[in-house]
Amino acid sequence: MLVAFLLACLVPVVRADDARDCTHGKGDVQIAGCTHLIKSGQLHGHYLAMAYYNRGIAKAGKGNLDGALADYNQAIEIDPEYSDVYNNRGVVKGEKGDLKAAITDFDRSIKLDAKNAQAYFDRGNAEMMQGNFDGAIADFTHVIELNPKDAESFLNRGIARKENGAINGAIADFSYAIKLDPKYAMAYYDRSIAEKAKGRRKAAAADYKRAIKLDPSLANTSSDDKAKK
Repeated sequence: MLVAFLLACLVPVVRADDARDCTHGKGDVQIAGCTHLIKSGQLHGHYLAMAYYNRGIAKAGKGNLDGALADYNQAIEIDPEYSDVYNNRGVVKGEKGDLKAAITDFDRSIKLDAKNAQAYFDRGNAEMMQGNFDGAIADFTHVIELNPKDAESFLNRGIARKENGAINGAIADFSYAIKLDPKYAMAYYDRSIAEKAKGRRKAAAADYKRAIKLDPSLANTSSDDKAKK
């Protein structure tokens, strides 16, 4: 998951400002703080891997995918059991278009931490992009088991079910996503598509109208533009 670790609390010997920036900073500030920590020679093992991990997060946030990938690789070399790094590296690989390698990293992340909901979610999205809707459904179901109030996973599982031809199941998932978040525009939008597929034009029109009211940009959205990270 894209989380920053409290290096200042864990490693009190480092400069407080650098630890704070590496932990809580954004963009160039975070990159600078983590770089100072890495170069200080005061961090070792998992703590050093944390600094590379956090710097990778900052680089990815700035669109420097190659730089992020290099930092995640370094973190894994230092700490091969670091589940979250594999997940983040998988996200970067996916963004670079290598879905097969991304899924391999998500697999490793899950193997190291079977309760890493973010890894299941990200793998589900990658599998959906590859057309493996059964795999995607299974992964989003894992996320829902770990976090039953995750509306986005209900949405994405509904999309996968719809693509798999299970329209009733899709509608049930979209409806539950709306129950969890009554202002979830995309859930109304996708439910409108599913309702239309069932021939329920009145319900479809009502959902579409609600979706556009909540998010006018959806008027120009393709039905394939739904899966989220």
